[in-house]
Amino acid sequence: MDKQIERLSVKKMASYILLIQLAVICVISVFFYLAEKFFGLTPDVSSSAGFSAFVGGMIYLIPFTVYTVLSIGRNLTNNFVALVLFDFIVGFILKFVLVIGLFFVVFKYIPTVHYIVFISFSVLFVTQWIALIVLNSRY
Repeated sequence: MDKQIERLSVKKMASYILLIQLAVICVISVFFYLAEKFFGLTPDVSSSAGFSAFVGGMIYLIPFTVYTVLSIGRNLTNNFVALVLFDFIVGFILKFVLVIGLFFVVFKYIPTVHYIVFISFSVLFVTQWIALIVLNSRY
C-alpha cells in the first residue's frame, strides 16, 4: 500500500507556520499572564509577564514574516535563480538586523521581564523547526 502524501506548496507551508506561531504566542502570553496572577511570577510590578511573553514572540515573528515575504514573494522561473538567491540573502540579513534591533529597542525602552522575553523567543524558535518538520512530511 503506497500512501500518497500531499505536499504543501512553499507559500502555503509558510503561512501555516506563521499561523501556528501566532497561536503559540497567544498561548504563551496567556500562560505567563495566568502564572503571574496566580503565582506571583514577576517581582517587578511595572512589567507584565504576559506582555513580556507577547513581546518576545513578536520579536521572533516580525523578522520571520519579513524574511518569508522577501524570500518566497517572487514568482520566478528557473532563469532567475540569481534573483531568488539574492532575495534569500537580503531576507536573511534583514531578519538578523531586525532581531538585533528589536531586542535593543525592547530592552532599552520597554519595561519587560527579560527572561520571559527570551523564553518566548526560544519557544517560537523551536516551534518553527518542529512545524517545518511536521508540515514537510519528509523526515
